[in-house]
Amino acid sequence: MMPRGKSKEQLQAELAEANDYIEELESKLDDIAGIAVEDEEEDDEEDDDYDEAA
Repeated sequence: MMPRGKSKEQLQAELAEANDYIEELESKLDDIAGIAVEDEEEDDEEDDDYDEAA
């Protein structure tokens, strides 16, 4: 006979924990993406300054 797997409660607890972790990662990714967008905008402004000087 095969041993029984995890209980429904155990699986729900693991799922909740995994979802919290995913939210944490998404938040970090949003922060990284936000920083990248800000850097891109700064680069564009520097390019504009260069174009005007030419």
